[in-house]
Amino acid sequence: MSVFNNIRLSFQRRALRQLLERQPPRDGHIHYDETRHIGLLFNASKLDEREKVLQFAERLRQQGKKVNLLGFFDHPVESSDFLFAIYTEKDFDWMLRPKSEPVQKFVNEPFDLLIHADTDCDMYAASIAAASKAKLRVGPYTGRTECYELMADISGSHDLTYYFKQVEFLLQKTNARHEAA
Repeated sequence: MSVFNNIRLSFQRRALRQLLERQPPRDGHIHYDETRHIGLLFNASKLDEREKVLQFAERLRQQGKKVNLLGFFDHPVESSDFLFAIYTEKDFDWMLRPKSEPVQKFVNEPFDLLIHADTDCDMYAASIAAASKAKLRVGPYTGRTECYELMADISGSHDLTYYFKQVEFLLQKTNARHEAA
């Protein structure tokens, strides 16, 4: 990694810490079955992964949930005929803060649940997840604990279907309802 990228990442971490210090505490106490508005943040660069995310989103919609999608492309995209909002690295300033309208809209949306639907956490997705106004943010297990309240450890697997099963399992087990004894 170049010296410039190291400096850039240190500025990003500092900006994220300052952002998180200003944010009010999150109310992550919502049962998975009661979530009505879900944000899916994902890497749309790979067609097979994009299809898995779209299938997962459709399954959530069939459960009566409203789903907003934001997909990252690691290359310039000529077409905007996607069923979801898109972003690239050009949608961030040099300190890796989101600056485009679609990203800002996604970040400011008060989701019940934000799922980072990727098995890796890049610096752009980390910025979006950390800045999100979602009540509960879920993502892959990484060293970036400031980005999520709940992390799914998939033990090095890069299979999104397995990741979605793990996320749903964790969400159904957390905030579980128990009747009084």
